[in-house]
Amino acid sequence: MLRQCLRVVKISSVACNTSKKNVSVFIHGINSEFSIFSNSQIIQHARFSSTNNNLSDKSSNDEFRKFIASQHSDSFGSLSPNVNAADDEFVDEDDIKEENFIKNPKRKSDQKSTKVYADMIKDHLKHGRIKEAIDVLEVNIKDDGFRPMNYIFNLLIDGCAKVGYTKKAFNLFTRMRQRGLKVTGATYTSLFNSCANSPYKHEGLEKAVRLREIMAEKGYEPNSSNYHSMIKAFGRCGDMKTAFILVDEMIDKKLLVTTETFNFLLQACASDQEFGFRHALLVWHKMYQKGLKPDIYSFNLMVRCCRDTRLGDRKSTEEVIQTILLRNSENVNRIEDGDSNENLLASGESVNAIKPTNPQDTQYMPNLLALRPNLGNLIEIKEVKQPSDRFLLLGGLTGYLDLMRHFEVPPDLKTFTELMDVIPNTKEMDIRLLKIIRKAQIQCDVDFFNILIKRRALRNDYFGAREVLDDMIKRAKLEPDIVTYGVLALTCQTRDEAWELINEMRDKGIKMNLPILGGMLKQACYNKHFDYIMDILYIIKKFNIKPNDRIMDTVDRFVVSCNYLKKRDNKNIPRNFRENVKRFKQDYVVWKESVGLSQSETLTDEDKKILKEKPWKQFKEAQPVGYEDSKNEKWQRKQKLKRNIKMIKTKPILIEKEQD
Repeated sequence: MLRQCLRVVKISSVACNTSKKNVSVFIHGINSEFSIFSNSQIIQHARFSSTNNNLSDKSSNDEFRKFIASQHSDSFGSLSPNVNAADDEFVDEDDIKEENFIKNPKRKSDQKSTKVYADMIKDHLKHGRIKEAIDVLEVNIKDDGFRPMNYIFNLLIDGCAKVGYTKKAFNLFTRMRQRGLKVTGATYTSLFNSCANSPYKHEGLEKAVRLREIMAEKGYEPNSSNYHSMIKAFGRCGDMKTAFILVDEMIDKKLLVTTETFNFLLQACASDQEFGFRHALLVWHKMYQKGLKPDIYSFNLMVRCCRDTRLGDRKSTEEVIQTILLRNSENVNRIEDGDSNENLLASGESVNAIKPTNPQDTQYMPNLLALRPNLGNLIEIKEVKQPSDRFLLLGGLTGYLDLMRHFEVPPDLKTFTELMDVIPNTKEMDIRLLKIIRKAQIQCDVDFFNILIKRRALRNDYFGAREVLDDMIKRAKLEPDIVTYGVLALTCQTRDEAWELINEMRDKGIKMNLPILGGMLKQACYNKHFDYIMDILYIIKKFNIKPNDRIMDTVDRFVVSCNYLKKRDNKNIPRNFRENVKRFKQDYVVWKESVGLSQSETLTDEDKKILKEKPWKQFKEAQPVGYEDSKNEKWQRKQKLKRNIKMIKTKPILIEKEQD
């Protein structure tokens, strides 16, 4: 409005001979608000402007404002002489940055390309720096004024998916859609993987269901990779029914169902602790029905199912086994006749081609994975409780390796590492497994020996566990890692042994963490060494390590057991036991207060809230330099040093066992 008035003033000063009527009509045409001024007032102000045409624009504006205000003092807005036209108090900083960016645009040579930002993100993700990778998008790209492409978002979503940062992955997906960027099949695959790896399975399942609905709303047709990620997500989150329905959808849409598809179903079975082993047997024989051969991942996943899951109730398990026995008598004939997508057996072979290397060991051994499954000399299903018992249903060590040999699938190091969790926990079986590994010329890494140490420690063979470190690891020219000391902590029965291990770790520059201290604490509580327990608790306080619920549950169970023993009138209880319990409780309450917990002897609800782990918190903080509290993705993906174990001697161990 002000500019229009000034324009009128300039016109009036030039055309001073124009009649008053024409000026009045012109002013009225610009804005009806100026119709309140008389023609004489307008001409008077025009003459005033023509006599002061040497003044600056700012002073002219001020004079014009004062003139209008003097004529109408009740006018509202910036026309009042007491109101400034622009107030710096209300200036938006983002507007200033945007204006400066428009006035001073960067040259193309100064702008970074998508490849530069993508390389930065890849480097951070490679070393497990999730927060730093996200900051490339939220800080660097934003400050540089660069418009990110969908490739940048896909990289970050995939990085968050691998570590189970589901919340951030879907947040990036939402921002990606708001920007109008193209959502590809790789985006959906990564999002379902984030649901599968989520630490909160209920939340992961909800997001997977919602994402599947979004795909249907958008009319997107999933490909095989999308279906595989969906099967993994729903299976790991506990929705086995949907996982099997997805496989049926693949068949209906005539998508290729491969061994990899069944491997994802086996992953789903491994997540069902109650009925997973039973489902895994059905999936295995469904794979036979489709004419598919199991691969190394299939065999390794079956061992996981055997270790982590159970058969369920007895009645339904017997029905499943009977179904397997009846169906496969028909399926074998179909496979031999070639009535399948891909023959399981090579040309000229028959089912009887599977011959055990040692018939005496497998003559009466049940094998539910064979093409002709049998129960052998199995007496009752209800006796199958332990992982080693379930593994016997698969033919035992000899029968399982013979089945792998028949399908021409050589076992790898991971196979033998997982087999140690399902074979009987005896020294003879350790020796037998080591001989098989040495004969197969499999190179072992330190993780294999860590599992071996843990096996021996759990059966209270502390000397044999220590022997693995002294003889096997060092003789194989391998270096122990932080996990090695974590399993060695299970062998520290006394206070002196614990301090010896702590000093050894200190000399090698390995810092303390909760898994190591937790292993020592379990031994201290089991042996009821009060000073040993308090030493571990004070180390937690000294190194400023936040205790978790597992540490506190171990101490709580110890306190409950002490209270129970104190009430009993048992002659085997030492005389000073009650005094030691009383003193320990006092010290324990003081320690709990020092670490920010309540002063009660047992955990309260408030304590549980404080101790509750927040898995995503680590992704919101910068990664500490030089020290990891546990093995992160960086070290898990790193190629480990492997050595041949030909130099490891097993006969002295066997002689020692015979002497015992």
